[in-house]
Amino acid sequence: MNSLGRLSGRDFLSIFRFKTWWSTMWVGNSGPNLQIETQWVLFDVPKIRSYVIVIPIIEGSFRSALHPGSDGHVMICAESGSSQVKASNFDAIAYVHVCDNLLSLMNVGSASKSKVPNQVSS
Repeated sequence: MNSLGRLSGRDFLSIFRFKTWWSTMWVGNSGPNLQIETQWVLFDVPKIRSYVIVIPIIEGSFRSALHPGSDGHVMICAESGSSQVKASNFDAIAYVHVCDNLLSLMNVGSASKSKVPNQVSS
């Protein structure tokens, strides 16, 4: 697991996986407020009047997810689900997009996953 940085004092909206086939919405305002297996997080950046979305992606045999960290950190974890499949570096582990229009951000964010190299399409 690696830190993507600190998230503190900033309201966010996220979707996390709480059962194998079920996801739900979650809100908070710091890294430790994230839930394990967060599939994407969206937050407002008032200083630049924009929104940011972070979407963990799938690369090859690995999938990634966001996790809560200590001291305000947001952690990203990549796993294969198999003890036989291992790696220590990735070309792409998360998609990050900044936009001043929330609707455009969501449209671009959801469409972008098909443009990431080696991304498994759903």
